[in-house]
Amino acid sequence: MYIDGLGTKPNEAAAVDYITQAANRNNPDAQNYLGNLYYFGSMGLTKSLKTAARWLIKAAEQGYPPAQFNLGLMYEHGKGVKQSPEKAMFWIKKAAEKEFPPALKKLGIKIEKS
Repeated sequence: MYIDGLGTKPNEAAAVDYITQAANRNNPDAQNYLGNLYYFGSMGLTKSLKTAARWLIKAAEQGYPPAQFNLGLMYEHGKGVKQSPEKAMFWIKKAAEKEFPPALKKLGIKIEKS
C-alpha cells in the first residue's frame, strides 16, 4: 500500500521497512522482493548484488519458485555470486518443478493450457 499509495500517501521508506521486517521473519515473498530491490537499487536502496543474492538464497531455500529462478539467473551470469552453470541449472530446474512459467520457458518446456 505504501508503494502504490493505496489508502495512504506513497512512502518508499516505509514500504522498504515493512518488506524488510517481513523478510527478516522468513517470508519468502518479501525476501524475493527485497532481493530484487537490492539487485536493481530500487526504492532508495543502494544496488548490491551480493545482498540481493543473500536474500534470494533465503527465499530459494524455502522453495519459493520466483526466487529460485532469479537466483538461477544470477548464477548463470555471475551476478553477486560466483558464476556456476551447475548451480544456475539446479535452481532453474527447482523453479520449473513447481511449474514456474519463466523457468519452464527457459528450459524449453511447453506450458500446457487447460
